[in-house]
Amino acid sequence: MEAYRGQDNYRLASAFYKLYVNGELSNWNIQNISFNEKSLQYSTRQVWLAPKPEDEMVSDYWLEILDELPIGEHDVRIELYSGSDGRSQSYRPLAAGEFTLVKGANDAVSTGIKFADLDEARKDPALAKEIVTILNEKARDYGWEMTFKKVKMNTDWVASYVSTNNSGVTKIREIRVYGFATYPNGRCITEEFTMAQGHNGSEFSGPIFYRQVIPGSKKRIDCE
Repeated sequence: MEAYRGQDNYRLASAFYKLYVNGELSNWNIQNISFNEKSLQYSTRQVWLAPKPEDEMVSDYWLEILDELPIGEHDVRIELYSGSDGRSQSYRPLAAGEFTLVKGANDAVSTGIKFADLDEARKDPALAKEIVTILNEKARDYGWEMTFKKVKMNTDWVASYVSTNNSGVTKIREIRVYGFATYPNGRCITEEFTMAQGHNGSEFSGPIFYRQVIPGSKKRIDCE
């Protein structure tokens, strides 16, 4: 399994997995493995599709696979190949294993993320309630399927400036929040947003308004 033979500093060994569910190849390679001299001596290896959340985060890929499976029994097969990033250096698997996955009607895999554990920089129940209303209005406007249930403010208010239509700038203040939302299929997510409030020349006042969603912030979370 060595990709290069020579001095010890240049000796490499790596592998990746292929995951089959009901005979269909998944696009998730689970992980890339880098071996060292010690680990190359082992004849078995653990594959953590769903690790304990307190030890390691459950992959979003695995959660998506489970979401798409109907209730019942499913064949899962894992094959190990030398190489990395899905580029194999072996024609046949170096090792393989399989098991039967039974999905029940109310089964839910913990993601390891709980809304209660997320940081909260400011407590303001009235503001939080107002932001939930705003986010649900945006969800309806944009056709999002989720319903926001609550928010946490993970920053305090921060003064900022934004450009105006007449090439000027206006003063605002912004606050960043985690939104907790549910989908019709029972899935729960958290996503980060920036909300803002205008300045009337002497103080911040007026309605709170939606500024933006933080790109890449949407994550699966345990439902409550």
